[in-house]
Formats: sequence, C-alpha cells, structure tokens
Amino acid sequence: MPLKLPRCKRQRCKRIARIEDWCKSCAVKEADRLFSLEARQLGTCQGHMGFWTGPVFDCAGSLQCCHLISRRYRNTRWNHLNRVILCGAHHRWLDTNPLEKDEMMKLWLGPDYQLLRNLALSDTDWRDGLIAYLHLAGK
Repeated sequence: MPLKLPRCKRQRCKRIARIEDWCKSCAVKEADRLFSLEARQLGTCQGHMGFWTGPVFDCAGSLQCCHLISRRYRNTRWNHLNRVILCGAHHRWLDTNPLEKDEMMKLWLGPDYQLLRNLALSDTDWRDGLIAYLHLAGK
C-alpha cells in the first residue's frame, strides 16, 4: 500500500503539507492574513506621525498594512519593522512615490533601516521566518 503524505489543512486544498500542516502557498496566504489583521488591530493611520513628509490630506479608506520593503523580499515580509499602518489614501501615495518612501523609511527606522535592507537582500531561507511567524501568531 502506498504511503499517504499529509495534505494541506486548508479546505479543498489537495497539495502536500510542507510547512506547519500547510502547503507552501496556503502558509504564505495565512501568514499574510494574520500579519495584516494584527497590524490593523493596532489602531489608527500613522500617516500623520513625525516620519511622514508627504502631502497633508485627510485619511480616507480603511486601515491597511503597508510594507516598507516590498513583499517580494520574503525575508522581511512578516517582519514587524517592515510595516506601517496607513489608511488607503496614505498607502496609495506612499506606494506611488518610491523616492519619498525611501526617505521616510530612513526617518521612521533610523539605524534599523540598513539592517532591514540587509535582511531583505540576504540569502537566508525565508521559510524559517514564515514558520516562526505562524508559531508566534498561534497557528
């Protein structure tokens, strides 16, 4: 009788579980969901704090988890230093103005900015950070 491999715990997903009872893509989706939910529960838009050097406008839209370094760099995707809670208007402006965003990141993070960039560019296995985040989030 052939050995049955464990399947992903997401309903209707038939892929093989590889990361904490999840397939790789479902684990990433779950971590993104938990990270965003956690960020949005922290409170209000941070677009009016001292680091914000962009235009002044009223907050519009729901709260969103804004990644300072793109989610493409998975080593920093679930890092708490890599997020700012913004309303939809501030998030849109920040994403469409990358040079201003870079300057704001330096103000917001200070010396941690270079550490975060180095982590994003490192060749460490991003799955370790994903597993650690899923454990911290209680899943």
